[in-house]
Amino acid sequence: MRRYLLKRILVFGLSHEKGGMEALIMNYYRALDKNNIQFDFVTYNYPPYCEQEIDALGGRCFVIPGRHKSYLANKLALNSIFKLHAGEYCAIWYNCCMAIDITALIMARRFKIPVRIIHSHNSQAMLGKVSKILHTVNKKNIYRYANKFWACSQNAADFMFDKNTEVTIVNNAIDTTLYKYDEPIRKETRILLGINDPNTFVCGHVGRFHFQKNHPFLIEIFAQILKNQPNSILLLAGAGDDSNIRKLVEEKNLSQKVQFLGQRDDVEKVMQAMDAFILPSLFEGLPFVIIEAQCAGLPTFTGTEVVSKDAKLTPNLHFISMEKSAEEWAKEIILQSKNIKRTDLSEIIRQAGFDINTEVMKFPSLFNC
Repeated sequence: MRRYLLKRILVFGLSHEKGGMEALIMNYYRALDKNNIQFDFVTYNYPPYCEQEIDALGGRCFVIPGRHKSYLANKLALNSIFKLHAGEYCAIWYNCCMAIDITALIMARRFKIPVRIIHSHNSQAMLGKVSKILHTVNKKNIYRYANKFWACSQNAADFMFDKNTEVTIVNNAIDTTLYKYDEPIRKETRILLGINDPNTFVCGHVGRFHFQKNHPFLIEIFAQILKNQPNSILLLAGAGDDSNIRKLVEEKNLSQKVQFLGQRDDVEKVMQAMDAFILPSLFEGLPFVIIEAQCAGLPTFTGTEVVSKDAKLTPNLHFISMEKSAEEWAKEIILQSKNIKRTDLSEIIRQAGFDINTEVMKFPSLFNC
């Protein structure tokens, strides 16, 4: 009979780049009481995101071959981890956007890990035809292997699980003290970014360079904003291959107006420098950055058909139909941004259940092991 003093959880979902899923996992991990609960991580790319921090916090990273490189090598490596270490874990926490591969859950059941969680982070299919087929098939099978079902929003729950499934909504919680609006930090960050004119209208986006984030349409929107408000710039923060977007920016003669900031560890400060946050993604669950932007007091704009209505925690979030043109988006962004005065909205975010220091108190009991 297994007895767990320090609960160890085996976590899937970290890559080598920072994204919303990685932010969620690490926010909870940082805030957890490590005397009672500890995470270990299985990742598919080296170096894993936050590897040094994880090591310093007492966690471990198991880096294995990705299934796209070698399905057999991936499966053998997973089997080895479970064979050697399964007895150490009271739960597996499997984070995913689609149920393309549920091998980890299958092995967790085979090796008798008692709590097996699948956590849905997206609301629409995001890859090709084969991936969609695998997702559809595996959705029917997950109930044989998982015994707890989590989602970041009701939309994400509806996408992954049957309607009769008992789903726990785990909020994409943030450190509200970091993101709350701060005028001195705003001024300092703008200067560091070379934005010396206080009247410059700073549009911003945070997200990895991936077709999901719809960067080409974002560039079209910004080009329209410039027509109406020439003293504007666009900040793009995020990891990934940005070469195609850089090329598009050059073709539109916007190179002097768009800053590529790369992956940042100070997104909370970059958001302070912005005047409007724009997220025209093709699909999302309940985006982390939407919560962060609202906490920062930013006028925030995203797609009506894409982002869960549960994301609207403050009056600053505006939904615009994805069927509208870039020109219509630009007009709405300029109009609504002029009507919003930046204030500290962090208490609203906390009261809504999206403050990490509050939500983490509930977290260990959710594992029920």
